Amino acid sequence: MGCKSEVGGEHPGKVSQASHIGVYVQWKGFPTPVKHKDYLSQRHRAVVAAAKAAGLLSGTNISLSARVSRQLIDRAKIRSGVASTTDLVEYALAKVALEDDFGARLVGRKGTIPPDIALGA
Repeated sequence: MGCKSEVGGEHPGKVSQASHIGVYVQWKGFPTPVKHKDYLSQRHRAVVAAAKAAGLLSGTNISLSARVSRQLIDRAKIRSGVASTTDLVEYALAKVALEDDFGARLVGRKGTIPPDIALGA
C-alpha cells in the first residue's frame, strides 16, 4: 500500500509524524518531507529573498553534479523542510554565501578594550 505525497508521486511506505517538523513518508528507509511547519518555509523564503536581493540568483544557471551521502541529503531535507534537491542546494549555497563573519570578528576583538575603561556600573 502506497502513500500519496506532496513531493510528488506514489511512495510505498507508511506515514509518520515528526513533531518539530511535520509529516513524513518512510520510503525505502528514508524519511521524505511531505509538508513542514510554516517557520521552516518562512526561513527558506527569507534566505532565498536575501540571496535574490543581493543579486546571487540572477544571471546564467549552471548544472551542478556532486556525489553526496544520501543520509546527508535526507537529513538536510528534513531539517530545512525543502523537498526538492535543487531547491535544497540553492538554499544551502545561499546560506553559505550570505553568512556573516560576526563570530570571527567578535573573537578577533578579544583583549582590545583597554583595561582602564570601566565596563560596569
